[in-house]
Amino acid sequence: MIGHRFLFRFGARSLLGWGLLWLALFATEVAQAESDLPTHDNYTLLFFESEHPWFIRLQVAIDQEAPSRMREGLLGKLFDQTDTNRNNELEPDELQKFRGAESMHLILQKYQESNSNPLPRDQYLKLMEPSLGIPFGLQLESARVSDLPDLFTKLDLNQNKILDPGEWNSALHLLQKYDFDDDETLNLVEVMPLLRPLNLTSNRAQRTTAGQSAGLFELIDPKQPREQLAHQLLSQYDGTHGEEQDGHLSQTELGWTTPEMLAPYDQNGDQLLNRSEIFQLLSNPPAQRVWRMRMPVQKKLIIRFWETDDEKEEWKYPRSATSRSTVQVGSWEISIRIHNPRPQFSDALSFYQLQFLQLDGDKNGVLSTEEARGLANLATVETLDTNQDEEVTREELTAYINQEAALAQCQLLMSVDKQSQSLFRLLDADSDRRLEPRELLNTAQKLKSFDSDQDGKLTESEMKTVYQLSFQLQPPSLFNDDLGLNQADRIGPILSPTTAGPEWFRQMDRNLDGDLTRREFLGTGELFQQLDVNQDGLLSPAEAEPKSTE
Repeated sequence: MIGHRFLFRFGARSLLGWGLLWLALFATEVAQAESDLPTHDNYTLLFFESEHPWFIRLQVAIDQEAPSRMREGLLGKLFDQTDTNRNNELEPDELQKFRGAESMHLILQKYQESNSNPLPRDQYLKLMEPSLGIPFGLQLESARVSDLPDLFTKLDLNQNKILDPGEWNSALHLLQKYDFDDDETLNLVEVMPLLRPLNLTSNRAQRTTAGQSAGLFELIDPKQPREQLAHQLLSQYDGTHGEEQDGHLSQTELGWTTPEMLAPYDQNGDQLLNRSEIFQLLSNPPAQRVWRMRMPVQKKLIIRFWETDDEKEEWKYPRSATSRSTVQVGSWEISIRIHNPRPQFSDALSFYQLQFLQLDGDKNGVLSTEEARGLANLATVETLDTNQDEEVTREELTAYINQEAALAQCQLLMSVDKQSQSLFRLLDADSDRRLEPRELLNTAQKLKSFDSDQDGKLTESEMKTVYQLSFQLQPPSLFNDDLGLNQADRIGPILSPTTAGPEWFRQMDRNLDGDLTRREFLGTGELFQQLDVNQDGLLSPAEAEPKSTE
């Protein structure tokens, strides 16, 4: 009995001890998990989808921090390195030893020209913030030149963003309107008169400068004027879906599911948003979609992208989170890709460390002033030589590159690449970068395969347009990679002499498209009608052959 009682007491105490230990470990894990939850920044994208506008909230963390905190941390580190007397102010003599980027030096130089007082930390942070560049920028990838002509809009005569059979079959009217060189064909320059001349090229890898807009996407900045965005919303959606064009946006025009979504912005309670109420909407837009992403830089974390229903929901990484995803927004398919920035920065460091070894002619482990001039494409010797001993060490070079990389990490870029079936390429059957009259005949039949719902009409989304959004940190400017540039696309048409048909037919075919129009045919109208067996207004080589002996 005593033995059983002892065993019971021992077992109970053991279980209690293991339970307390388990609770302690669990509490530690929970605390660790909570500490690992990232802070993030919020950005709002406005996507001008064909049917309705979409407000998309982007929540971004770099490593485990919000990008804004990384920017502030970088500026704070530079401040602390310069504030040698630790009085939380930068004296004029300390400012002379500031080791930031050239753009930062220019800002401080301008400050000192108008102010001889010490620079307090809070004023320094506010003053230097613009030197880091825009926190989040949008840029548009340039498309192949054969994808650029907007034939859809030119064929859409009533501008309702839908091509009906009547509009399809009126494609020949494009010749009458845009055939500026009067050769009875349409080339890329005629369709897009603002393109560069024929003998120039357009490179696939070029991008627009990062800013607030890229294609159908706009970055909403509450601090910026909103008049243009409000005007764009009204222009595109007011009067759609059978609603009256009245200078307001209704719930139907906005595509919102419940009237309650209007309530925070509908100040006069008329169930409509006027221009001033749209300004209010743009200052605090709703989150119709919430996209989250984590980008690793210093820590070896997994790149993640996922979508959630609630922007206030705790950051929990679903197993499905990955660096690539495809989402459907309205009628558009959007491909998402998050780039891993770590290789870019490690490549830059390896490249210049190797260059350091090559420049070190006497192999003493440091670069003399003369040897360091070989790094002039990176920075001046004075900038690299932080201790001003007229030598550049490997540590000084590495510190400079890491600082430049840190500056780049403060800028997030979203590249927009519109990938679609081009009407121009679809109709250009012989791929000669121009449209001949025969290619503009019976377009309804040619485009029927893209009418996915078989309603006899064609929308832009049925042209299999996909937006690819690529998110990345600004690549280091000190390591520009030109190897990835694709070959340039020519803009001019590819002309091939006609080889089919009799000699007189080939001589009359002045635009070398393999057909004769009535204008090209030098005979009478009556003879043209006789030769044109199928009465399509064009003479083919086959139609010319039987009559060539008469």
